[in-house]
Amino acid sequence: MNTKQLQSFVTVAKTHNIAETAKILDYSSSSIHAHLTSLEEELECKLYRRLSSGIVLTELGSQFLPYAKDMLDKYGEVMQYFSASAGLLKITASETSDNVVMKYLLDTYINKYPAVNIEYVKMITASSISSIAAGETDIAFVCEQTEPVNPAIKTEFLCRVPLYLAAAPSHPAAVHGLKNSRLLNTLLSTGSRKNAESLFRICGADFKDYFNDSRNIGEMSIVKKLATEGKGVALLPKEVMLDELNEGSLQIIQEENITIYNNIYIVVNSYKSLKESCRGLIAMAKEMFK
Repeated sequence: MNTKQLQSFVTVAKTHNIAETAKILDYSSSSIHAHLTSLEEELECKLYRRLSSGIVLTELGSQFLPYAKDMLDKYGEVMQYFSASAGLLKITASETSDNVVMKYLLDTYINKYPAVNIEYVKMITASSISSIAAGETDIAFVCEQTEPVNPAIKTEFLCRVPLYLAAAPSHPAAVHGLKNSRLLNTLLSTGSRKNAESLFRICGADFKDYFNDSRNIGEMSIVKKLATEGKGVALLPKEVMLDELNEGSLQIIQEENITIYNNIYIVVNSYKSLKESCRGLIAMAKEMFK
């Protein structure tokens, strides 16, 4: 019996759906099914059934559920107190969180707590959440439109990050406005087209009224470079574009009634006790970004 099996079982008991469980835990559906099957074989009993309405636990599955949760809790405690890296504070952050939060927070924390040994890695949000859920990271700062949903993690809102539309001064959108140049506009962002449409929908706007196309670019530095070359309109936090805005290679496009933002969340493992160093980092983050 291992934590992957237990996490898959606990999660599917909540979602009642293998595909959704796979998405939450960042596994394939076949892996989730394999985890559940091997767990049933080990326990020599049927834990769940597939119905037209979704996955439901058997009577024995319902009886096993609190034990599974307790074992995950105990695992977290063991990792907390006996891991060889117990004295190491492992932090991850998405690119937006790194630029908006961590470049201020980390230096301040290190100055105040120089004895704390820190391992800091930038990751995309999905990877950060998976690392937290697997117990490989102590704390993550992720940027999402809505609170990430995963029973293996605990999330707490930290701050709201305004996102700005910016283009080269010669771009039609900068000259004539987004709506008037719609057919020539390509949105450049680190998110998907679906994510961009959702961001516009949240602020009461229709993406198609302003853009003809969208490109998902993996890194903010590439988004900025393409935008300065006139190849599209960037969607980025202002902090990331300060040099370009100051030198005039990019300019912010003001559009009435469009206020776009993402939220930054603090993410920790729901099955692990927080290290004292982690508590200190959370307290400092809340004070800095309240």
